[in-house]
Amino acid sequence: MALPELLSDYRLSIVLVLFVIAIRKLQNFLNRRKIGDDLPGPPASLLTGNALEIGRAGGLGPFQRNLHETYGPVVRYWLGPSDLNVSINDPDILDQLEILNTERPTGFIQFMKELFTDKGLFYLEGQAGKERRLIYHKVFAKRPYENIMPQFSRIIVELGSNWLSQRNGEKSVTIEFQDEAQRLWNKLNEYNVFGDISSGNDLTKNFSDLFKLLISIRYSFFPLVPYTKLWYKKYALLDSLHSEVDRLIREELKHRGESTLAKADFLSLLLEDEELDEETVHAEVMTLLFAVYDNFVGLSWVLHKIAELKDVQTKIRNEVQRVWGDENPTKLDDLTRLVYTRAAIKEALRFGGTGNSNIRVLAQDYLVQNKYFIPKGAHIITPVRLLHKNPNHWENPDKFEPERFMSVDKERPEESQKRSRMAYIPFGFGPRSCLGQRYTINTLTLIVGLLTKRFDIDAVKKCNEITWKEALFSDQAVEGVWLKFTPRGAE
Repeated sequence: MALPELLSDYRLSIVLVLFVIAIRKLQNFLNRRKIGDDLPGPPASLLTGNALEIGRAGGLGPFQRNLHETYGPVVRYWLGPSDLNVSINDPDILDQLEILNTERPTGFIQFMKELFTDKGLFYLEGQAGKERRLIYHKVFAKRPYENIMPQFSRIIVELGSNWLSQRNGEKSVTIEFQDEAQRLWNKLNEYNVFGDISSGNDLTKNFSDLFKLLISIRYSFFPLVPYTKLWYKKYALLDSLHSEVDRLIREELKHRGESTLAKADFLSLLLEDEELDEETVHAEVMTLLFAVYDNFVGLSWVLHKIAELKDVQTKIRNEVQRVWGDENPTKLDDLTRLVYTRAAIKEALRFGGTGNSNIRVLAQDYLVQNKYFIPKGAHIITPVRLLHKNPNHWENPDKFEPERFMSVDKERPEESQKRSRMAYIPFGFGPRSCLGQRYTINTLTLIVGLLTKRFDIDAVKKCNEITWKEALFSDQAVEGVWLKFTPRGAE
């Protein structure tokens, strides 16, 4: 056979192989779509899925709520051509899926990789992820919470004094607390991470601006075009953040090896681990800044509920006075003894707080209730607010009752016993649950205790009178959370 004929046959063979591969991929794609579409859910575009509907609904949280009202406890939607997402608002079904043993996919946070870099905990899977989480636990164990309590108390008390300076002769002052909560939480977290070398260059503000920008790009139909105004803004914020964190790490490295007995910040303790290079330390600092960033939403929810429900506020104040007396807290025991206060905080986080949903990926096929076939590789979405209000797991789910989180509830001892672990997940669940949840509960307890001790707090509007909208990953008040603070002493 002549050479040209051989070449011609060779090219034809390649074309046939590519054609067969393309046909098989198309078949796999169509099969996956068919399997997914057999689950209850809305119509979806073959190319964009339901991405545009999520935007029109005002975010993933309201989109999920609408879906479950229409289709029931298990509902599917698509992000793009083949990204199958299954939202489940029934804790029992999540238990059947063995959701606690599943892994969190990293694909959904790829849009933040330039912020965290691929060395951060968010992007580590398997054994590498477990080892990094152990380092976090080691760092937290070296730093008792009470080491940072004095500085935290000073920051909170100063904030209250700043409010009082705005009264202009009035007895009370009305504050937009959602913004104040964000500034307060950012300031506390900067000290938590960096200690006395905290940045003076609006680090957390730039972090917030960048994160909002990344979210807007993530859910935009159009890709980010290079060298546009938005593109320049994104990389200016990235450069500013990474440069400032590098500066703070270099500053702390000057003292590496010195005694850390008096040190309380995360960065100095993390740098004690000689196995971590500067790039890895940088990634984990960025990770920690993000991990508790949205907790100000939980703080605004907690304080608004306490302001709205005066009987709850009175019980908290009486408990704080009984445990603390006329002194400010100095020991962790001063916080853990506030049993009712901590129960009220947990109940407020059941109503609203940080994060509208969690995402996990199935490692195998499941047939649930002989009704729902959910294939391997599907993303399982857990709508936090809906799980927290599921009437099969919560008695009087719309009623604010801190007693349900007391260590002993004599009225309903059986409720907590029958409740699924997945019925209450304000900090996530399983191996990927929030590492800082104890830090968050302790900090919320400290803030609530100090503020209720010093102020009578009133809500300008009830929760159901406020317009809420999904922002970042949580529900936030469109026009803010307005609270009135009246000093209890002669201030």
